[in-house]
Amino acid sequence: MRAHVTEQSLIDPEQMRQYRATAHRRMAQQREALEVRRQAAWQTAHRAAVLLKTTYDVTRVVLFGSLSRNELFSPHSDIDLVVWGLDETRYYRAVSRLIDLDPSIAIDLLRAEALPTALVTMIETTGVTL
Repeated sequence: MRAHVTEQSLIDPEQMRQYRATAHRRMAQQREALEVRRQAAWQTAHRAAVLLKTTYDVTRVVLFGSLSRNELFSPHSDIDLVVWGLDETRYYRAVSRLIDLDPSIAIDLLRAEALPTALVTMIETTGVTL
């Protein structure tokens, strides 16, 4: 069965040009907004590293996940950090301080000492030390 297309159902060239221009503008705005969010996330990650090292005696902070690999960053990305030397009794206090850095983006904080060795090795290999 073939669909019947009439001349009235076709978009004229001017309407198509306007549609394409609008679509291109919208895509450019989305790319720009994503880049602004990515830069803000990087700044927050660096601030988190400083806070963790100075306040909680963390010896090392590594960023991993989508933020560490720019091509994977999306509007739904968060900040994934693994730390060395964070006393487990201070973990929840540290997390609550990190949440306050930028409430618009989630931060996942993991203690290296609590992770499987293979995962820590992978994070050390692919992550970014802050």
